[in-house]
Amino acid sequence: MAVSIDRMRSQLSAAVRDAAPGLPAANGLFAACVDLFGVDGAAISMMHEGASQGTFGSSNAISRRLDEYQFTHLEKALVSTPRQPKSRCWPRTSTS
Repeated sequence: MAVSIDRMRSQLSAAVRDAAPGLPAANGLFAACVDLFGVDGAAISMMHEGASQGTFGSSNAISRRLDEYQFTHLEKALVSTPRQPKSRCWPRTSTS
């Protein structure tokens, strides 16, 4: 699903514009991502020195639980980074 950069900016800005700082703004941002990208849910964890500091924001309760589960029972983040190619994400569940 291709989304224009203008639409992305507009919807993401609107999601946080009137939200209270912190968790409400983060949750609004992820709810907007779900709408924009046609996914079932979105969440983000805070990491420090390779250890999860917990889920910071999520689009819904299920996404929050899944995000917390991945660091409790799995060992890697789902999203790839330049230091961690996509093929190495969630190695226990990867099909590659």
